Amino acid sequence: MGDDDDGSAEPTATTPSSVKTAVYERSLSECFGQTVEQLARAYKVEPRQAPVATAVAARWVDRLNGEQDAVQSGRDGCMLGFQQRASEKAGKS
Repeated sequence: MGDDDDGSAEPTATTPSSVKTAVYERSLSECFGQTVEQLARAYKVEPRQAPVATAVAARWVDRLNGEQDAVQSGRDGCMLGFQQRASEKAGKS
């Protein structure tokens, strides 16, 4: 009976808010500064925003020693970067 799982799970590691913010900011900057196609080639993923945003976010989480809970922050930042890039490009037309 001692080997039975008592239902309690290991606590999941969480990323400090300062690291989540850094992941967000760096992802935003990278996705604003390059096209989806350029980033897709660099990260070897499908040239669509969603997979690119995930790859960019995962890279920054890894480089900044974050946990998986920070990936969404990076994805959000990257998607905003794509939107800002498109808005800026539309404004120059």
